[in-house]
Amino acid sequence: MESTPSPTGSQKSAADLPSTLLSLPTEVLARIVELSARQDESYWERVLAAATDRELEMVHLLDGAGMSLSNLSLVNKQLHGLCCAHLFKTLRSSRAILPAFRYYVCAAYSRHFTRVIFDNDTEEEALAYTLSSSTAFPNLRSLSVHRAAAIVLLGKSLTKDDVLNEDEEKDARKSTFRRLAAKVPRLALLGPFRGEAATMLRCFANLTSLELAIHSPDQNKDGGLTNALASLTNLRRLSLAATNLQGRLNAAWGETRWAFEETLTSFALKMEKLDAATWSFGTRFTSSLQQLRLEFDDASIPHLDCADSHSVLLACEAQTHPWSIVSACKALHTLHLCCPAPAALAILGGLLAHGDSKLRRLDLSLEDLPDIQWDDEDASPRLSLLLLAPSLTRLSLTSLSSHIRMPSVSTLALRAFCDAQGITLDSQSGLWEPFLRTGRGSEGVLRSAFTDRRCDVAKEILEWAVRYNERLRSTEDAEGVEDLLGLLENLKARKMLEED
Repeated sequence: MESTPSPTGSQKSAADLPSTLLSLPTEVLARIVELSARQDESYWERVLAAATDRELEMVHLLDGAGMSLSNLSLVNKQLHGLCCAHLFKTLRSSRAILPAFRYYVCAAYSRHFTRVIFDNDTEEEALAYTLSSSTAFPNLRSLSVHRAAAIVLLGKSLTKDDVLNEDEEKDARKSTFRRLAAKVPRLALLGPFRGEAATMLRCFANLTSLELAIHSPDQNKDGGLTNALASLTNLRRLSLAATNLQGRLNAAWGETRWAFEETLTSFALKMEKLDAATWSFGTRFTSSLQQLRLEFDDASIPHLDCADSHSVLLACEAQTHPWSIVSACKALHTLHLCCPAPAALAILGGLLAHGDSKLRRLDLSLEDLPDIQWDDEDASPRLSLLLLAPSLTRLSLTSLSSHIRMPSVSTLALRAFCDAQGITLDSQSGLWEPFLRTGRGSEGVLRSAFTDRRCDVAKEILEWAVRYNERLRSTEDAEGVEDLLGLLENLKARKMLEED
């Protein structure tokens, strides 16, 4: 009887791969799927941010084709089921021009869609396809609309030469959108809207969450935006992105006070620079606010010794410093600061100086977080700030740089302090955030290393990629990836022991 020839090394690894993957616990597989989804999101963010053909070529070379999740879903039925919730979570109108669009939104997957994005650079026919498909999504919770798409959805045309026999089609499209909007609780108006913003808001009778960009006081011309906001009685979450509006937010927003300002539980404000007038605008939302997110690049905050809690308290009571408004949020339990570290520490000092803070979660996403030393002789004032928040239970630190691993998070002083105070130190929540934030220097060595080269031929590009791969291994990014792999291995081992 002839013996079966033993498989070669490559055949062994290929044969062992499925069984190894299938042996992983469901929790580990779900984590792998989640990271694959974020990798694909990062790819599309980089594609949109690419300014030149060379940068776009670099994205395709290093980040793949944004198909990690799709490829993973083809491994087996279990992974396909885990991937579906991510693959079919968001539908973009720009994909409606693809030949496989009708299959993509077939009834078998409609229950997974929770968000629809109507893109700017989309043909009217694709917008109509997307709109008609969205009405069949039973779990749709969020709409994101760009201005050019909004014009079409509201029954208008992007071209000047309207045809009379198209009026019926436009009216039907407008009616369909209004019916869809009446059921959706979350809306994001993306880009520099004008009068269309007020018209859009009137379509959403049950809106609980709004993301709005304000670029000019002219957006509230004739009080249109003000009147539209009056109808949002159920609004609980508000996110504002204001550009070039230092000192003019009140003028752009309107002077009238609305009912939702007394019941708002979550408020996010993104600006280039914070000043006293901006904080004055924020007084509208302090009575019931539970979650506050502030994102800015610069702050006109006078210097104050945050270690001296008494002087901070006096400054807040006299409202001589703009962060006094933060301490007025008596119900605040979650604070997220995305800004330069000195400003974040100053705002934190103002919040905690009163001693009656109910803050339970603190998220700090700082540009220069690795530069803050928690284990030197000058660290005690920074650590003492946290003592002013006895209710604090979770601290999350994220560095807005290209490094995944942050030295300041792993220092013994900060970790020992948090352990002693019963505070959970979370350094994994923002693990992949640097790869998703293309606008704040997160490209790191990827973009600079490529644009400094002139890779005119495919061979030279491949040679550069090999050199970059060697460079990556010596950076903290690579160490961070190794740490993540270690965590997954430990989780896998623990789950297997529990099963035994």
